Amino acid sequence: MQAELAVAAQRYRGGLLLLLDPDVAGRQARRTLDDRLPGCLHAFLPSPLATAAAATKHHDQGNVGVEHAAAATIRAALAAPRRSDPQRQLFERHHLLSWGLVAELHARGGNVAWRRSQVCAYLGLGECDGKQLLRQLNRYGFTRQEVERALEWAERSVGSDGAAQQRQ
Repeated sequence: MQAELAVAAQRYRGGLLLLLDPDVAGRQARRTLDDRLPGCLHAFLPSPLATAAAATKHHDQGNVGVEHAAAATIRAALAAPRRSDPQRQLFERHHLLSWGLVAELHARGGNVAWRRSQVCAYLGLGECDGKQLLRQLNRYGFTRQEVERALEWAERSVGSDGAAQQRQ
């Protein structure tokens, strides 16, 4: 299959456009394909917009996948492709610390894992630990503004009932 993908990548001048599930398996597949087929473009779906609202004979409620996204959501993702740059180093750990997406070593609490999970969901990255999030933000060209929008969304999704406190 890798040979077939390589032929397809050469056939299309702009490269392959990868739209994968916004989950861990999708993130891992994206990296594997990107490493083996340089020059691919990448489209990301926010996982809340690609989650099954109800169970079907094929999927449980809450299943995450491209097939659950609305056509308009998929079109929007495809209209904003990104190129990867494995060497890009715009973000560093101190950025994640200042945004509350990682904690100091051995620190607990503060909803760090929950906040990071929400930001990853908004960006379509699947669950990431701090190191993985840093790698994804840099590799796929995310901007500070995009991360800040994801943080704002995460904070709004907390609600007034302290639900985030319960999740940690």
